[in-house]
Amino acid sequence: MKKILGLIYVSMLTLCLFSFPVQATEKETDNEMIKYALIRSLDPSIDKALAEIYKDTPRGIPQWAGWETEITNIKQLYGVGVAYEVTVKVFPYYGPHIGNGIDEITIRIASGGQEVIDYKHIHDV
Repeated sequence: MKKILGLIYVSMLTLCLFSFPVQATEKETDNEMIKYALIRSLDPSIDKALAEIYKDTPRGIPQWAGWETEITNIKQLYGVGVAYEVTVKVFPYYGPHIGNGIDEITIRIASGGQEVIDYKHIHDV
């Protein structure tokens, strides 16, 4: 019984010592963090576009990961700070990151919110 309690104590101590918040490393630049923040802010629109692209597939709507998503274009509309069109390349997957293809989604960002302007399935993996 003492061995089991000791093992539980050591396990808990190990978890406490090695469970700390993940912070940006020195290699991550401010631009990379801004890029990921922008991608995360586009979550609802990306989800909406993927739901449309994959609405007729038997496997349903795939998941996607922000760190695998690429910003391919940012277009400024009507002057600084008014509106932007952001085009992203998304690599959706099912289950344990089993790739499904590549999709390109264009989202307009303005003071009124976000709107999916265009989306297309580029190819299957």
